[in-house]
Amino acid sequence: MELTGAVALVTGVDTGPGSAAARLLATAGAAVALVAGRRDRLDELAAMIDHTVLVVQADVAKQPEAVSAVERTVAQFGRLDIVVLVGRVPEMLHVAHAALLYLARAAADSPRGVADLIALDGTPEAAELADSLRRDLSDHGVRVSAIAPTEAQLAIALAVTGQ
Repeated sequence: MELTGAVALVTGVDTGPGSAAARLLATAGAAVALVAGRRDRLDELAAMIDHTVLVVQADVAKQPEAVSAVERTVAQFGRLDIVVLVGRVPEMLHVAHAALLYLARAAADSPRGVADLIALDGTPEAAELADSLRRDLSDHGVRVSAIAPTEAQLAIALAVTGQ
């Protein structure tokens, strides 16, 4: 997977799945905005990633902080191509709503011709959210997925990429 020039925002990077997703995206060449509430974990992960990162301490359960995280990412990197949501569905919805316009714009002018919104959550609520967003966004070039990777799958993916 080659993502040089792409910009990703990953929430919940103070968790195993969020951290792994951020590291995989950076390994693939994306600039990554790391979003979480714990500053110490953000700083640890930023130091671990040997690539362009933006550290955003935010509680995305609060809509204004979710909007601010998305806007800071776009202000820093000029675009937003990929959003990976880790957390509870209400938090995911705040970030997804704030990112939709930017994702549609990225899909329109991206060499990939698509932007991605990914919920790392296998709950029925996350699947329902993904289905709803997929119907609304498919005409705008935004792919929406809800997946539930296991810790083992993430560990294998990190090992394969040398992380």
